[in-house]
Amino acid sequence: TPTKEAISKTRQIARLFAKHKFTLINGFAKGIDIKAFIGAKELNGRYIGVLASGVENVYLNENKQYIQAVIKNGALISQNFIWTRVNRTALQLRNRFSAQLSLGSIFIEGNYRSGTIWQYKFAKEVRRPVFYLEPKNWEHENAHILKIVRDGGGIEIKNDLSNIDTVSYTHLTLPTN
Repeated sequence: TPTKEAISKTRQIARLFAKHKFTLINGFAKGIDIKAFIGAKELNGRYIGVLASGVENVYLNENKQYIQAVIKNGALISQNFIWTRVNRTALQLRNRFSAQLSLGSIFIEGNYRSGTIWQYKFAKEVRRPVFYLEPKNWEHENAHILKIVRDGGGIEIKNDLSNIDTVSYTHLTLPTN
């Protein structure tokens, strides 16, 4: 459950990246993922939602309302058969797939129960840069994942977003191999 500040920052970051023509890729999950999609959509940003379910059985039901908007300027993709239901393994594989497709991963919040840790592990596995939003309160339970990313050499995005352009242009480039 993201904080109100995390939702606001997520939408701001998504709009900034959409403005610079980056394609947003995430797990089309509730919380931060869908808020990022909404932020990118505000500037007609491109979006790819990586599903843990099949494309005819979109998980979560509450996100079905966004399907047509996604298709208009992006895609929903899955490695599963079209009617596959979501399970724990599929959620982890979704994170592996999104990490492989992305130039980097940005972590906004995540508590100790968050599946976001898989995105971090897979991004590191495929040697993609990882970023974290500096929290206002490092003691908040939702800073758990951010501490892991920071301690693992992640790149800080200042809470006021003052370094976002430098971060994006310095660290997010196409792989050369």
